[in-house]
Amino acid sequence: MALLTPAADLSRGFKTYIEGVRWLRAHPRYLLLLAVPWFGGFGSVVAGLTAMVAYAPELTATLLFTQPAGWPMLGLYYLVKTGLFLGGVLLVLVAGALIMSVVAAPVYEAISVAVERERTGTVAGTAGFRGMLRVLWLEFKKVSLILALSILLVFVPGLNVFSGLLAAFLAGWDLFDYPMARRGWPLRTRLGVARREAWAVLGLGLWLAIPFTQMLTLPLAVAGATLLNLDALARDRQLNRIDS
Repeated sequence: MALLTPAADLSRGFKTYIEGVRWLRAHPRYLLLLAVPWFGGFGSVVAGLTAMVAYAPELTATLLFTQPAGWPMLGLYYLVKTGLFLGGVLLVLVAGALIMSVVAAPVYEAISVAVERERTGTVAGTAGFRGMLRVLWLEFKKVSLILALSILLVFVPGLNVFSGLLAAFLAGWDLFDYPMARRGWPLRTRLGVARREAWAVLGLGLWLAIPFTQMLTLPLAVAGATLLNLDALARDRQLNRIDS
């Protein structure tokens, strides 16, 4: 029975993403708002890839050993060079998605608030200009943490085995966190809820781990992530808890 619980939670998170997309389809004005992160994310990725290609020789000379004259070291050289290039592309995609998350934080917050108001009849937490500045600051701190972990996953040997699963969880957690951040909860408390809902958050995040689709799937996840979080808070009877 214990083995079935993670599978059920994983499926619940996966299905909640679809439920969130259906909510967006039923509220087209919020779906239209997502054009902001879509265009912003695409622009940041294009700029990042252009810079990476432009400075590829300098980066290769800095990060890679001198090109050997013969085999087998020449084969190792090209293997490492290819790995660095693929790692750089992955890092640009992750960084683009994270930059998109910061720039689009007001849009995500507006959608999250609308979902919460419809689901619960009210919205708990801060509002107005000060509330928006607070959301931006919290999102910047989360994105900095996620980017640091992503760099470790790409470049530290051994950790990259788990990079796909951890990246999926982190992407899901970033959006799952919005209702709790709005309530002013400290990071430790918010992480505790995310840990209890880890399999469901991972299930939601699987949609965000499909290669080269993150720019499309990430913004669509905000409604489902909010629904998933509100259900967790309702089970814990903490929907109305607000910390100053």
